[in-house]
Amino acid sequence: DLDARLRALGVESLLVTGTVTQICVEETAREAFHYGYRTTLISDGVSSFATDLHAATLKNFAMKYGWVADAETALSWL
Repeated sequence: DLDARLRALGVESLLVTGTVTQICVEETAREAFHYGYRTTLISDGVSSFATDLHAATLKNFAMKYGWVADAETALSWL
């Protein structure tokens, strides 16, 4: 019921961090996008064991689903 809880709080945007960018992080961020949230991946707040997949995921997400920004930039938006 995370979506219902977030909506009850008036949340419209999400900043996503975590580990294994191309698996867990990407899945979470894409689902957020599909639920209608303005979603940003925090580029210096995600990590992966595969640098090529990490970079590809960030690029793909920025092109099709939301935004990618470092933490300092994202916090300046708040």
